Amino acid sequence: MSSPSIDNILTELNPFGRVQITYLLVSAYIQLFLPMTGQSINFLAATPDHHCKLRDGYLLNQSIPVVEKDGNELLYSQCEEYVNPASESNETEDCQNGWEYDDTFYGETIITEWNLVCGQNTAAEISSQSTNRRNVWGSVYIWPTVTVDARASCSAISEYMIPKYRNRAMTVPSIAWSVGLMLMALLGFLIRDWRFLQLAIVSVYSFMAVMKFSYTLVYYGFALSTGRLAGNPYLNFFYSALAEVPARILSPFFYKWGRRTYLMSFALTACGLGLTSLVFVPNETKNGTDLDGLQTAISLLGKFFITLVLGGVMLITVEMFPTTVRNSGNGFTISIGRIGGVTAPFMLYMDAFVPFFSSIAMAAMSLISALLVLTLPDTRITAQPQNVADLRLIMKSRKQQPEDGTITKL
Repeated sequence: MSSPSIDNILTELNPFGRVQITYLLVSAYIQLFLPMTGQSINFLAATPDHHCKLRDGYLLNQSIPVVEKDGNELLYSQCEEYVNPASESNETEDCQNGWEYDDTFYGETIITEWNLVCGQNTAAEISSQSTNRRNVWGSVYIWPTVTVDARASCSAISEYMIPKYRNRAMTVPSIAWSVGLMLMALLGFLIRDWRFLQLAIVSVYSFMAVMKFSYTLVYYGFALSTGRLAGNPYLNFFYSALAEVPARILSPFFYKWGRRTYLMSFALTACGLGLTSLVFVPNETKNGTDLDGLQTAISLLGKFFITLVLGGVMLITVEMFPTTVRNSGNGFTISIGRIGGVTAPFMLYMDAFVPFFSSIAMAAMSLISALLVLTLPDTRITAQPQNVADLRLIMKSRKQQPEDGTITKL
């Protein structure tokens, strides 16, 4: 049966009835809790400010040397202490008796529990990408049985919706994802011990029968770097999630406005330029004006645009792949996305060795993607292809309207 016939049947029966609403509600419920496992590491493995544990009878300024950070800020060293605080010697050594941690924002975390700082800080980065590494293999081996996986919801929504509702309907689960992130910020604020926080997250997540975790390198680069922004880390994480909501709400209207590939390219370019500008924005001006707020605003704007891109990615993915290989195609693209998620924590870690490495890398990826997406055809006015032959016709024709009528304007 051709796609236009299916759309006509759905229109005659009930284009937006009980089945479609059920799919939307279930998908939204799933997406509400999924991000808690993937991004809870922001709080479970948060690294508070710290310094070497002070020797008895000595003050902080007697025991800990002052070091320069970012070329213009003096801070107490986090990993060194004076060999002999009582002498005038400036000789230093690594911390000998452990560390003391600032509990202003965080309580007990994985970092403070096992002192994963200084020479052991790579362990925290590995823990950040362990979930995504697992999901890479899950996507590779599970996509043949994708009907029992959460990613099937995206295909199901697109196939049970007529084109009139498809664009807006796919926005509902993605908004639920952002709401879940905001709930994660609230949980992290209320539960400061990493053990109880993990228990709260897993107890909710254990009710989920399926999993989906498909964000890309740039998205996770923004998501995992919220703790580096100036100010309250809980509010920063909340604002980062909040920045996604208008993007997800505007997404269906944005991609209805014009050629989807052009609009995706615009959003990717805006994201890339924003990341590039971060490299040139200092912490403060020469006259002492603090620019932390500007850096945070640019970061949130970048999060907005990369989230806006996701709406186009979801639409083009389900509309480009023929019905016969749609699930496998979705699984393959999700697998590639997992690799980006695995790479993101290590990319952020490289900032310790190469200043602004993560911003430059994410900007480059965004701008390259902005060019590559222009090579794809626009699927805005097409019916979904039923087989590979239909897809070839789409790729060959800018109007996507072959003479035999298998794919037509909707």
